[in-house]
Amino acid sequence: MSISENKFLRGVVVFATCATAFVLAVQMTTIPVGNARTISELDREIAAMNAKIREYQRQISQYREQADSLAAQVGILRAQEAAIQAEIDLSELQKQQLEDQIENTEQRIVDTQERLGDVIVDVHLARDLSPLERALSSRDIAEFIDREMAMSIVSNSLRQAARELQLLKSQLDEDKVGVEKILNEQTTQRNNLAATRAQQQYLLTVTRGTEQGYQNMKNAAETELVALNAERIRLWQEVNGGSNNINRQPGQKAARNYSGLLGCAGSGSGYPNHGAGLWNSRYGCNYAYGSGWDAWGMSNRHCTSYVAWALWNRFGKHVAPFGGAGNAKQWPDTAPRLMGAVANNTPAVGSAAVWDYGTPDSVSRWGHVMLVEAIYNDGWLRVSHFNYGTRGGEFSIMDIPADSAVYVHFRNR
Repeated sequence: MSISENKFLRGVVVFATCATAFVLAVQMTTIPVGNARTISELDREIAAMNAKIREYQRQISQYREQADSLAAQVGILRAQEAAIQAEIDLSELQKQQLEDQIENTEQRIVDTQERLGDVIVDVHLARDLSPLERALSSRDIAEFIDREMAMSIVSNSLRQAARELQLLKSQLDEDKVGVEKILNEQTTQRNNLAATRAQQQYLLTVTRGTEQGYQNMKNAAETELVALNAERIRLWQEVNGGSNNINRQPGQKAARNYSGLLGCAGSGSGYPNHGAGLWNSRYGCNYAYGSGWDAWGMSNRHCTSYVAWALWNRFGKHVAPFGGAGNAKQWPDTAPRLMGAVANNTPAVGSAAVWDYGTPDSVSRWGHVMLVEAIYNDGWLRVSHFNYGTRGGEFSIMDIPADSAVYVHFRNR
């Protein structure tokens, strides 16, 4: 039977992962629990809360995608508004220039008409005299002819100028009407764009608000989940030392005789107090949790780093780098393939006990690995581990049911 087919994996309930086996060190709300409340009931609540969080995240993603699409549309509309406004500004400038030209042309027409009127008056006055009288008033016949021709030329020229100015004004008026029509169309287009953008902006605001609402509900659910997990730990810690009667199903994770957090190198963990010089990395208890990598490619003070170190140093086991596949739940697959280890359902002192092997990532992404220290006659065994409890990167000891884990047996060096 393959490891993935192990019967005990059915009904496994999520609690700890290697990278997140601890409950975040935040102020936690204690949930009142009566005598009737059991670990199984808490497991159901935790599973329901996880399902609720996943649904909230689905809604958040959906509304975020909608909001991003609306924001892009608003940006496009705003750019189109800016472009049409630039065209409106240009049309208004053209309209103003035409109005100035029309005003100037009208003034020129008035001036021309006044000059033409003066010439007409002079002509009429001259016509009151007979040709003989006009000739006699001239010094000679040449002057008489020149004056008659000049009056005729000026009169004709002014009339021609007046006609041309009237034509120019008509053309300018027509151009102005055309520009005003274009301007009206552009203004209507801009107003329509502004109205559409305002509508899209309103939808964007509503969508962002809905997204934030689901985010707030998710945050509240995650806070409640932290409290539920903390309560589960508390119940485990309250279980009497020799009793395994905690209403668990076969294969379900449980714990008893939890030591509490013992620090990094406390109570005989043996985990190094200083950098081991391997890979020149930040490794050991003098360095912060998760601040570096050990010789096996494990993050400092994680469960995987401690167990790999203990197997190598305390039990003389052959543990090699995991090639990027060293999450706790990957050990039953990776160690046999890369190191010749054996994975099965039978615990042994000095073997690695893995929780959450075979569970989907949506249930437990990393899993949790422990070192088997002792085996009892009641179906339980003693384990030591790191990164379990309310703070990360610390050592602790507890008992677990033998049927709740997969066991990886490394060969001797």
